[in-house]
Amino acid sequence: MNKKSRRGYCKGETKEGKPCRAAATAGGLCFFHANPDKASELGRIGGQKNRRAVPSDFEGLLNIEPVFAIRNTLAHLFDEVYAGRLEVKVVRELIRLLSLYGRVAHEANAEARRRGWLEEARDKSKK
Repeated sequence: MNKKSRRGYCKGETKEGKPCRAAATAGGLCFFHANPDKASELGRIGGQKNRRAVPSDFEGLLNIEPVFAIRNTLAHLFDEVYAGRLEVKVVRELIRLLSLYGRVAHEANAEARRRGWLEEARDKSKK
């Protein structure tokens, strides 16, 4: 870029020594070049927001009984997203796990029923 086309851009340089491409404020520098400590401060705040704090009363999801408990857990997760306590991307992964858990529980219940039928049939054939 020549000098004329740099009008309106920050006069600062990037770490690589290239001209900063951000819009300039009244002082001729972009916000971050005018306030060098602000970038690390905002980065720190963003990092704290990305942490997932586990509530002290969290009991875990492994105690879930199929179908009704999964439905109630999904409703709870939707409420948490709506209230802003959980991020959608976290809930999306939890829903995938709940779906897998539901399929496994369904297969386990079907297997238990099949075993019950086989045992009944075996008991009847012994009589």
